[in-house]
Amino acid sequence: MCNTTPEPVQLTADVQGGIYGGANTNAVSMDGLFLPQMAIIGDNVVNYTITSGPCVAYAQTTITVEKFISADFHTIPEVFCSTQPEVNMNHYAVNPGGSWSGAGIAQGSDMFNPAKAADGLNQITYNTVSKPNGLCRDEETMNVRVVKLELPSVNILEPRGCAPFEPVFSAQTNDPDVKVFWTPGDGRQQVEGAQGGHVYTTPGVYTVNMTYERLGCRSQYQLPNVVTIDESPRADFLLPDEVLISDPQVRIENITRPLNDNHYTWSVQGIAEQPQGVHPMVQLPAIGKYQITL
Repeated sequence: MCNTTPEPVQLTADVQGGIYGGANTNAVSMDGLFLPQMAIIGDNVVNYTITSGPCVAYAQTTITVEKFISADFHTIPEVFCSTQPEVNMNHYAVNPGGSWSGAGIAQGSDMFNPAKAADGLNQITYNTVSKPNGLCRDEETMNVRVVKLELPSVNILEPRGCAPFEPVFSAQTNDPDVKVFWTPGDGRQQVEGAQGGHVYTTPGVYTVNMTYERLGCRSQYQLPNVVTIDESPRADFLLPDEVLISDPQVRIENITRPLNDNHYTWSVQGIAEQPQGVHPMVQLPAIGKYQITL
């Protein structure tokens, strides 16, 4: 029997009219009413004695009583984010050690995996069984809310340009509950919005992180492509103070800053073949003035 059985149990003997008594328990009355709630946990030995004239007969039986184990919860989790690690559900049980079942719980496990549960409410069931024979059983359920965080499709529109340059960060999502924040990587404040622009003023290579938030849950994602900001070149060059007609070849000294990693296009008015290179040589065909453009 279970020790929470509310009603007394009437014991019967093959021959009526005897007296009952407990060898190690006070749970049985003289007329054979057995009260499980007053019994000891384990084996209760009950004696039965009957007399007829000078003759006395004895009988004995054992009634096993097991302790009821409540399946109550002392707390109910408010919400789980799908990005959280697995949680041991025994933390919420008054009497840990029972069996758990429901969405997000593998068979035979007491670990709840939010990533494998559904978005919204998930019903979780907890069962307890007494030992050794399972005479007492209890069951309770709880509704666990899970917030799913699905990574939006992200992209950087035109990730390279010359300073100052404003690339556009883009996150594609149809969920109105999702909020997106961008960390541009240059030490300046976050940019909010699924479509966000940021002006970079200093040349360099920047890693962009996206933080996405939904119903109190948040996660961060580092974009695989980077933002490259090149320094805007300042075109400039030097020419000799004078050019002799006997040697009308001119070397143009390029003093553009920065000088390297640029593509240079030269234009000299009045000549057919335009110069090329960083510091080109120009053959001037005749006396006159020549406009040179870089």
